Amino acid sequence: MRTPPTIASALLTRFGQPNAAFVGDLLEQFQAGKSRVWFWRQVIETIVATTVGDVREHPYLASRAIIVGHASAWVIARYAMFDLLHYDEWLFSRGLVGWFYLNGYGFPEWSLWPALGLLFAVSGWIVARTHRRAPPGILVVYALSVASLHLGFGLWRLAHPLPAQAHLVGVRECVPLAVCAFLGGMMGQQEHQFERRV
Repeated sequence: MRTPPTIASALLTRFGQPNAAFVGDLLEQFQAGKSRVWFWRQVIETIVATTVGDVREHPYLASRAIIVGHASAWVIARYAMFDLLHYDEWLFSRGLVGWFYLNGYGFPEWSLWPALGLLFAVSGWIVARTHRRAPPGILVVYALSVASLHLGFGLWRLAHPLPAQAHLVGVRECVPLAVCAFLGGMMGQQEHQFERRV
């Protein structure tokens, strides 16, 4: 028995759920000797077809997911993440503790990137939890909106150079952040399915 790629088969099961016969046919063809590349291509085609169908069937849900996701990301970034990453400045500016800021003890510059990944994973989770009955393609739409937003920021930054300290995400970060948003959303949907079973 050949085992298909774990991530690919999990995605195929999730996005090919309405058509179990199709999923079974793909798994049989893989067992019969089709390559891993072929299997991944079929999975990606299934995700694209499911997403297009979900958006056509639920345009309101897709729009609402994008708005909810970006609004929650903005609120978290504005009221939690920025103060957490710049806790030394926050404490100093409020006159609580100036020692960290005066002695240069704060989070390093690179800590912004894992924090942004976590931020968009949480926003994807919020999208999934606030759209419990939404099909999985809605999460893909939100992840694509994250990628396109940051791609646009990156291209804008190329045309308008900013100071080094300006923390705008560039072109190369748009795909990892979109993946984080998608994975956070998948976790939210998995939790919802688990709750329904229990």
